Amino acid sequence: MRAQTLYDLLAPAYGHVLDSVLELATTRAVERVAGGWPASVLEVGLGPGRALAQLSARGRRLVGLDLSARMLGLARAHLAARRTTAALVRGDILSLPFV
Repeated sequence: MRAQTLYDLLAPAYGHVLDSVLELATTRAVERVAGGWPASVLEVGLGPGRALAQLSARGRRLVGLDLSARMLGLARAHLAARRTTAALVRGDILSLPFV
């Protein structure tokens, strides 16, 4: 099974089942590093966009990259619910569309 297909299949469960588990870990990680990060951040494999939303609240310019269109959809919804935005790009970590 291709990675893209796998993550497209996992997307709905990922967004609901893992949200509570990842919330605390993501919050702690973001709080620990956000103060020293540059103004622009690229998150690769962003999943439902939790870290991206938290960093946006800190005034960062953000780009999120994910292979799965469904994960990008979850990220879009998560960002919209928090009334924040980020550039979301569908792409492969092994072939970044930015370089």
